[in-house]
Amino acid sequence: MERIYDISTSLIYRWIYKYSKYNKKGAQVVEMKDSNAEKIRQMEARIKELEQAVGQKK
Repeated sequence: MERIYDISTSLIYRWIYKYSKYNKKGAQVVEMKDSNAEKIRQMEARIKELEQAVGQKK
């Protein structure tokens, strides 16, 4: 996410801890970077497929 919005990871975690309604003392937040990156790649591939399908129908 930091690459997409050009903000630091530490800032993201500060926001999570500051604004999360689930923030409890001692709780640890884990971001699944690899999982998110894979999900983005899958969505981009799907978008490309859909764009090609629309292009063929025109």
